[in-house]
Parts: sequence; C-alpha cells; structure tokens
Amino acid sequence: MPTTIKVTEPTRDRIKAIGESTQQTADQVVSHALDEYERALFWNAYRTAAEAEQSSDTTELDAEQAAWDATLRDGLDDA
Repeated sequence: MPTTIKVTEPTRDRIKAIGESTQQTADQVVSHALDEYERALFWNAYRTAAEAEQSSDTTELDAEQAAWDATLRDGLDDA
C-alpha cells in the first residue's frame, strides 16, 4: 500500500535524480539508502562494543602480567 512521507524539496530532488540515473523507483532508492544506513549503524555499534571489550581485555591482561611478574621475582629457585 503506497503512502506519502514528507521530505524537503531538495531531498525529493536528490531521490528523483538518483532514481533517474540508476533507473530505480523512488521506493527502491529510499529502501537502498535505508539498508546502507542500517548496515552502517550496525557496524558502528559493533566497533564501539569491540573497542570497549578490547580496552577491558587490556586491563585484565595487565593485571595477569603483573601477577606473573611478581611470581617471577619471588626469589625462589626454579625447581
């Protein structure tokens, strides 16, 4: 069922121009743009989560490294 959305004239003109140059309908142009936008949002969220995980991993690794360093300097013979 077709519906109408309100966009500015410049936006409408951009949709129309892309549609004409790619031989797509306005619906196809907007749908493709939304697909790309959703993909970008997903990967931005992924990168943010990965960076947060990496920084917490670094903290845990630093603590583990410090524990091993203390063990190596405990003065006991390697038996």
